[in-house]
Amino acid sequence: METLADDLGLVVAELLTNVLRHAVHPDGTPVGRARCVVQRTPTGLVIVVHDDDPALPREQPADDEACSGRGLRIVRALASGLAIVPSPAASVGTDITLDHEPPQHKHAESAA
Repeated sequence: METLADDLGLVVAELLTNVLRHAVHPDGTPVGRARCVVQRTPTGLVIVVHDDDPALPREQPADDEACSGRGLRIVRALASGLAIVPSPAASVGTDITLDHEPPQHKHAESAA
């Protein structure tokens, strides 16, 4: 369970860092608000990171020497059930949703 917490902590930190770096106007002022909601479900966790920027995040090319451009790849590698969509709950913005089931729960369902 500690590894799961570490992985999800890294994922949330990466997503919130992306909001702080990329959800800004050309002059550097923030595009509205950002929020992170974590909800426990019977099968795991749902994490939603929202920002008011209408531009959807996209993977950036990164070579071996690049200092950035790997964030969404890391998120996709560590999190299950990733969705990046325009926010259905707000008139503007983006929701990044992780519907994460711990591996042991998936194995228990498969065996049943």
